Amino acid sequence: MDEERTSGRWSRAEHEEFLKCLAIYGREWKKVSQRITSRTAAQIRSHAQKYFKKVQSVEDHVHRTIARPKPRPTTDEALAIIDDTLSQLRSTKRRKRRELGDNELIALEMLSKRVKC
Repeated sequence: MDEERTSGRWSRAEHEEFLKCLAIYGREWKKVSQRITSRTAAQIRSHAQKYFKKVQSVEDHVHRTIARPKPRPTTDEALAIIDDTLSQLRSTKRRKRRELGDNELIALEMLSKRVKC
């Protein structure tokens, strides 16, 4: 990367070189700046700070998503879902019901009756 020092957004090539250098040199920004000649050591530190913040944000989001699984519906909510599905299936045209399958309709009706008992 022997080009004039630039400012503004980092190119994909610059960022990929940054990642390689980060793996090799860690946080030794002067060594990184010797490999990425288009940026100053200060620009590289700033880019690293933003990069680490973005990585942390993604990790936090993943952790929150994994830590809080979606709650299962209660029995009443499940029955309401089944009833809504049955209503929608009953209101569709006969041809559409055949596409969806009469077996699914029968199974939903049986399940609805069995759970309500």
